[in-house]
Amino acid sequence: MSTLYVDNLEPNLGSRVLAAGHVVQVVQVSGTNQADINVQNTYVQVAGTCSITPTTTSSKILISHTAGGLAYSTQSCKLRIKRNGSVILTNDRMGYNSFKADWTPMPWVYNYLDSPSTTSQVDYTFEIAQSSTGLLRHNDSDVDANTWTTMLMEIAQ
Repeated sequence: MSTLYVDNLEPNLGSRVLAAGHVVQVVQVSGTNQADINVQNTYVQVAGTCSITPTTTSSKILISHTAGGLAYSTQSCKLRIKRNGSVILTNDRMGYNSFKADWTPMPWVYNYLDSPSTTSQVDYTFEIAQSSTGLLRHNDSDVDANTWTTMLMEIAQ
């Protein structure tokens, strides 16, 4: 039996080999700002931009976004994700209020596995909209400030 002692291990990025499914890096952005949307079918950016620079073009990026929210007298609550300004995912029914003249919880919770195929910086943003008049909130807060969170995880392939 042998023992190996080292003070520090540094990866050789030129010949780096990562096992498939290995988490390479994690980036998180969070904030307390609230967004109110009261215009029909107009997407509005919410939260902040979250950026990551993949180490290989074959890497996948697991996008996770979470925020509280409310809908008042609106129908479909929509969410879309943009990568570098281009829409990569639209979900037109994250929630539904049925025109109730009352507040309905609208949790903004979404996970998506993206394949950006680049080693350049990738910027992700989130937008929400509603299909009718009413009021839609992202990261609604009452007395205490709530926090929205976006997390990006690079997954080796």
